[in-house]
Amino acid sequence: MKKIISMLLVLTMALALMAGCAAKNDPTTGTDTSNPVAEKTTAVEVLQKIWDSYNKNAGDEMKPPISGGNPEEPVMDAPGKVDVSNTDVLGFTLNLATDLHAKVDDAASMMHMMNANTFTVAAYHVVAGTDVKEFAATATDGIKKTQWICGFPEHLVVATVNGEYVITAYGATDLIEQFKNEIKAVYPEAVIAADESLM
Repeated sequence: MKKIISMLLVLTMALALMAGCAAKNDPTTGTDTSNPVAEKTTAVEVLQKIWDSYNKNAGDEMKPPISGGNPEEPVMDAPGKVDVSNTDVLGFTLNLATDLHAKVDDAASMMHMMNANTFTVAAYHVVAGTDVKEFAATATDGIKKTQWICGFPEHLVVATVNGEYVITAYGATDLIEQFKNEIKAVYPEAVIAADESLM
């Protein structure tokens, strides 16, 4: 009987040791680092990868001067996180249709510093269970129906990435065409849901 109890204790200790090795936590954040694929991408990271690809493909001359994120605290020369609870930014600044606001749980943007209608880009992570194709179609219609106050953007591109992100981009035709090319360079699996003139 003592042998059986000893063997059970040894087995229990071995299992406990193996369980401790299974998940490796980052001591600074406490997050599980044993499965890097499980790390969640953010909307800022989606746009940053595209923005960084200009250096390899188009060069800095095709990068307009931008700021990103919330207008009251913009990030200079990079995409920035958008507060998805701020309906003014989603609706009036980025022209996202009102009925889509509740279907977004993460967003990022970048805009031309001189004139938003020259170059405005947003990336939205849609809430789980949302039909991404339908979201992209509604976003497209919403931008097309916008009553522009100061000049008209020339072109619109809407893309879906990984079945969970929708990217909208509108502005000068050459800038939006280049941005579309960068999307496809970084995310070859991206689906272009809209690519059309706004003039």
